[in-house]
Amino acid sequence: RRLLGAFDGCDRFPRAFVNLRGGAVRNGRQEQCTAGVGTLLLELGVLSRLTGEPRFEAAALCALRLLWSKRSALNLLGNTLDVASGRWRNPTAGIGAGIDSFYEYMLKAHMLLGGDEYLAVFHDAYHAALKQLKHGSWYVDVHMSTGQVTWPLFNSLQGFWPGLQMMIGEFELGIDTLRAHHALWKRLGFHPEGFNLASMTVQPGQKGYPLRPEHVESLFWAHRTTGGDEWLHAGADVLHSLE
Repeated sequence: RRLLGAFDGCDRFPRAFVNLRGGAVRNGRQEQCTAGVGTLLLELGVLSRLTGEPRFEAAALCALRLLWSKRSALNLLGNTLDVASGRWRNPTAGIGAGIDSFYEYMLKAHMLLGGDEYLAVFHDAYHAALKQLKHGSWYVDVHMSTGQVTWPLFNSLQGFWPGLQMMIGEFELGIDTLRAHHALWKRLGFHPEGFNLASMTVQPGQKGYPLRPEHVESLFWAHRTTGGDEWLHAGADVLHSLE
């Protein structure tokens, strides 16, 4: 209930931080990422069902609807926006850091909570990503309004995407991207935070791997979906790398 202090109705985005004692957050950050605004439904939706208080899911749904209203004509969302003004600060669209779980939660909210609205948003956002962001087996960042490539980077947080595709039956697309992701893993022994697809080198300043689980999750869904030994062997590659 105290977390609801981050919300200011349906015409403003939720703030990134909330003062749990009540009152405004001093020097509160005005910038929010798309995932921070649009990735609230699973937790708050379940909370409403467990408590019988609809206001939790209602707050998350208001945030989602406001966010989706800011999409471009290409059905793409940018990376970060200004909470106060509602304007985009970073209009870069992608499936990685800052946006990733928006796609994931739209599908999983429909699967868990039901209703057509979440599925409709996912459908439009997903097909826009396929059309505007997909380059071969990889996905890049583009300007949300023009579709022009801004960053030809693989981001380690993109690793969830093939698993998401398995869930909706896009097997061939998912397997193709997952094989590309895993080939990079085998080459480096991990997934860096950023890998430049133009130069095929690790992006300077993004060489770390903070044990992100997204790639392993996709390997799990690939094995669960296909039953093939290929993905058990891929999982063993990850285990051996970590050891």
